[in-house]
Amino acid sequence: MLVLALDTTNRAGSVAVVDRGVLLGEIAGDPSRNYGERLPQDLMRVLAAAAIPLEAVALLAVAAGPGSFTGLRVGIAAMQGLAMASGRKIVPISALDALAVAGANGEAPVAAWIDAQRGEVFASLYDATGTHLLIGPSSLTPSPTLEQWTDALSDITPVFIGDGAIRHEAAIRERFGAGARILPTPPLAGIIGRLAAAAPDRAVLPHAVVPIYIRRPDVELARSGAAAATGRHHRPAGGRSARPGRSPARGRSYLHSSAGCRAGPVASRPMTFSEPAGMLIERISESVDLDAVAALEADTFTNPWTREMLERELRQSDVARVYVARLPGYRVAAFCACWLVYDELHINTIAVDARLRRQGLATALMTHLLAEGAAQGARRTFLEVRRSNLAAQCLYERLGFTVSAVRRNYYSQPEEDALVLALEMPNGGG
Repeated sequence: MLVLALDTTNRAGSVAVVDRGVLLGEIAGDPSRNYGERLPQDLMRVLAAAAIPLEAVALLAVAAGPGSFTGLRVGIAAMQGLAMASGRKIVPISALDALAVAGANGEAPVAAWIDAQRGEVFASLYDATGTHLLIGPSSLTPSPTLEQWTDALSDITPVFIGDGAIRHEAAIRERFGAGARILPTPPLAGIIGRLAAAAPDRAVLPHAVVPIYIRRPDVELARSGAAAATGRHHRPAGGRSARPGRSPARGRSYLHSSAGCRAGPVASRPMTFSEPAGMLIERISESVDLDAVAALEADTFTNPWTREMLERELRQSDVARVYVARLPGYRVAAFCACWLVYDELHINTIAVDARLRRQGLATALMTHLLAEGAAQGARRTFLEVRRSNLAAQCLYERLGFTVSAVRRNYYSQPEEDALVLALEMPNGGG
């Protein structure tokens, strides 16, 4: 069975083609170019190098995460598009599982560590074969990660593998000494292809591929002490609990409203509102905008993205974008971060300056975003919201969003369901 595999969980990534578990070709990606520039061309290149026509491929495989949120979305979307065009199914593979196989040594357990930014690692502990999960996955800083592994590693040092292990080498050596073996991340597409070939029964239809985020959304508290909903799908996704399959960045919002919300679908009714006088909404383009966005992020959320993280997100991705609302005297009165991935718009974060809430900024910003997304080809929009966040739900309902799914116990502190909201955009796609 010929399998075409893709890994986009880190900046380089890789593509590979596998036949009955035998690697026929693998190409490591160019980390200086974003995935929007490289896909699907890299996939075609590896097939051409192996002299295999796309029509001969029986199955697709993709790294479903954890890893770079933008990379995951672009990689999964690329394989979904290929699968839908060719009528094939996809096998989603955990990048941690692939790393464990790469680090298998037959003697010591394998610790797969992926850099999760913010000083954290996505981590799982496997047996010496790299195929049986012992502990994990989790998203914590190195010390708590190692502490929860104390009993399993009381008398043995595991082999560490992954960019998270490389980045946090000092913490590993402090715990296990200079002799600890630490391996970098190799190209994973070949391993992903072999794992998929060995488990064709795990193949799913394109729409059923679900990213593995692990890191959960924050519980955001206002500086005034009032609770606010989070869900930054995927930062996604300190302050987060380790729970598999959670998004680190989508749907995080800080919205206040005293207005009631009428029940029932509203997509068929035009929404009217009074835009604040003097408001200007635009996509950020200057470094001073990032400074202001980062400052509002820090004032709003308990576990904010830094300016450097925001800049890296925008620089290294062609799907990430940030829009700001300006008012006289306010460089950034509100902002919204989102991803436009093929024909899907994903709302990641929306925040309004605490001094300007309940003045229509969030409504104006969302309305602008939806219109611009539709003009650029978006056919549907998604976001996540805490079940108890009625203020945000009222805003989204007025905009035409409806509940498409419920993610049980998605949030923590306190544990609560997330509502996945969707909006079909009839004018999207041109």
